[in-house]
Amino acid sequence: MLNFGVSKKSAFPSAFTNISILLVEDTPPMSDLIVAMLADMNVRRVYPVENGEVALNVYRRNPDNFDVVISD
Repeated sequence: MLNFGVSKKSAFPSAFTNISILLVEDTPPMSDLIVAMLADMNVRRVYPVENGEVALNVYRRNPDNFDVVISD
């Protein structure tokens, strides 16, 4: 696990647990890394998808389910 010298409790508010993120990443190891990093930031609702087409379909069906979309 990566440690950036930041205390999770002091650096990342528990409010992050309420953020819902749609993650668009086509490289599985990178997607796993980003999900892990977000988890370290107390983000618990991350929905990874493998490409933009899938992301658009997911988002169009449930636009109110996501606060943030992260894409490369």
